[in-house]
Amino acid sequence: MTFSISAQSVLGRWYGSFNIMGGSHQMWMKLEKNSDTYSMIQYNPEDSTEFGFKVDSVSFIKDSLYFKISSLNITYHGKYDREQEVIAGEFKQYKFLSNLDFYRTPQAEVKSDRPQEPLPPYDYTIQVVSFKALTDTFHLAGTLITPKNPTENYPIVIFSSGTGPQDRNEEMLGHKPFLVIADYLAKQGIGSLRFDDRGTGKSGGSFYNSNLNDFASDLEAAYLFLRKDKAYKNHPIGLLGHSEGGMHAMITAKHQKKVNFIITLAGPGDEGKKLVEDQQYLLAKYEDYSEETALWNKATFTGAIDIILANDKLTAQNLLNDFLGNQYDKAPAEATQSGGTKVNFVMGISLLLNNDFGRQMLAWKSADYLPSIKCPILSLNGSKDFQVPAESNLASIQQNWSKKSAKTSKIIELEGLNHLFQRCSSCKVEEYGTLQQTIDPIVLQTIAPWIKSIE
Repeated sequence: MTFSISAQSVLGRWYGSFNIMGGSHQMWMKLEKNSDTYSMIQYNPEDSTEFGFKVDSVSFIKDSLYFKISSLNITYHGKYDREQEVIAGEFKQYKFLSNLDFYRTPQAEVKSDRPQEPLPPYDYTIQVVSFKALTDTFHLAGTLITPKNPTENYPIVIFSSGTGPQDRNEEMLGHKPFLVIADYLAKQGIGSLRFDDRGTGKSGGSFYNSNLNDFASDLEAAYLFLRKDKAYKNHPIGLLGHSEGGMHAMITAKHQKKVNFIITLAGPGDEGKKLVEDQQYLLAKYEDYSEETALWNKATFTGAIDIILANDKLTAQNLLNDFLGNQYDKAPAEATQSGGTKVNFVMGISLLLNNDFGRQMLAWKSADYLPSIKCPILSLNGSKDFQVPAESNLASIQQNWSKKSAKTSKIIELEGLNHLFQRCSSCKVEEYGTLQQTIDPIVLQTIAPWIKSIE
């Protein structure tokens, strides 16, 4: 870690604040000189302790600063302004870019513009609640919203988030979609309950040691928490699940026959295997890879899934090592140009799929649940969603409705919306956090009247 030339005035502490993919971040560093060697130390802004990751290279030539952190796939190039005492430059992590300027004093967070996010004072009642998990002794923490001047038996919606540890707002990339939806529903006279995932926020339990059925049981616990409360005895209570949360809703409604309605937002209707295969093909296409690479990516996951579904975990892992190693060896050049090793390739896919959660996801069939559900179902998907493609998943949901449910259920494909139901341009994952819109108004304007129409 050396500087190419001496630059005494650039030494010392520097503080930067930036926004990438909708998230606010800070970077603190210190440039030092020991004899003829210059080095960089990265600090944790939360407690000023040194970070443990290695800065691979640092150079400073003609007032230009460059550094690289390979373990985090980070590069930075900035220009030092001696008069203004600022290093102005560009931060890059993987494909994501952000302006990042360093100053001599700590900087305020660079917050994303989220015009739909509600701010106090709120025109409804908010109550912090907790309830016990069904499968363990820990409690889940949530927020119960009661509309202002509600009707006698106003409907209540319980939210369930998608894949990954998320709080009650389903916060991601600076967006809080569940908060935006709950706020809108409250203003339409509809109550709601949303809660932090287990092991997330203020909820107890462990997220990473849990599987699909565990997460579904937490939604069921939330439902029973309200259903057993005498205050809500005659209220219609429904479930709203985004992405994987749609699975939670179907599982819960099969167990709890008194669920009054279900809303799935990009909920999987296809079988788990097909869903992942389609995702991997479309992901490559959306990221501008060739058809050859997209087909190779899909074939890789198809082969891996077939191995996993046909074998126990240990046997499957031995077979995956050989299969994925061979797939890596015959990969199109562009598929491995990022420099990932064969070991990391094999390990990455194995860790993703060959575990209890992954196996349950791959074995998923909406046909195991929907025929047993009698309540109305509203299923929405965006036409630009490559994670849960609209056409096939909506068709599968409709195909599996029970006869009773089919009379009052709807599927709707919303044109121009991505997986998060934002109106998008490129519709790539890296665009999600850059969009100001949290959720397109058409989604809100579709959900609320449908709920109120249920008898």
